[in-house]
Amino acid sequence: MVSPWNSLALALTFPLGMSLALVALRREEDHVLSFRRGFFHAWAVAAAMQTAQTAFQLLLYHVLAPDLVAAVVEATLDSMDERLGAFAEAIPDSAEFRSELKAALLEGLSVQGLLVSALWGTLFAAAGAAVVALVFRRRPPSQFD
Repeated sequence: MVSPWNSLALALTFPLGMSLALVALRREEDHVLSFRRGFFHAWAVAAAMQTAQTAFQLLLYHVLAPDLVAAVVEATLDSMDERLGAFAEAIPDSAEFRSELKAALLEGLSVQGLLVSALWGTLFAAAGAAVVALVFRRRPPSQFD
């Protein structure tokens, strides 16, 4: 759960899902797709994906295995300690930093934290939807071509 590869795969899922949805939509529309239609369609796909991800996290962390939150937080902190070990001297009070980070992680994995994160993720997905819509937009062929 705390692997950087997991984060990379999750980060690629949203643009890939939006792209696949716009490819399918453009095929349905005879290879014509306006920016506006593409943007709202891609954003809707991202919102649906964000909703599914948040629902899964809420189900996993707060219904099926509530004790998993503490394990994920500890694994994340241990992973960060391992990766930032060389910079331990640069952090003035690493124990205080670790406790602040632990509190922030616990807050982020709470029900309220997951819902706020989903809201921000959906809002920021608009930027990705705009890029994907620009890439996949196609105008109808001109009669002068």
